[in-house]
Amino acid sequence: MAKAKEVLDTNCKDKIGHYYQTSMKDLVLEEKYDLIWFQWVVGHLTDRDFVDLMKKCAANLTEIGVIVLKENFTLAEYSFYLDKEDHTIMRNQDYFLQLFQKADLELVTLEKFESFPKGLLPVFKMCVRPIKNKKKSAKK
Repeated sequence: MAKAKEVLDTNCKDKIGHYYQTSMKDLVLEEKYDLIWFQWVVGHLTDRDFVDLMKKCAANLTEIGVIVLKENFTLAEYSFYLDKEDHTIMRNQDYFLQLFQKADLELVTLEKFESFPKGLLPVFKMCVRPIKNKKKSAKK
């Protein structure tokens, strides 16, 4: 955390609201944000915890706010892959889309990083936001 503060305070001190050093399950956001960024961390969450985190973050976005995730994807033919060495789960695009739907989020952009070495699982950046016109079930 100290190194992150040192680097970020040097380059963009006036743009950082809060630093949070906590587990993702215990995260309590203190204000509304235009951007919430996750990079190679959501693989440590179960599907349920991931959906709960996304809902929590979506509730703390400004009107124009988005959530960005940078993650490795499994190959399309595998829904997910459990890495037994570091105990993380990698998901494919369709799997992420299903989880976003459960969290009432829509995909805004999806970008593959081409600069990573061949032979590694692909890395993607996903930008999601709350579904604005989510249809509410009619009450009778």
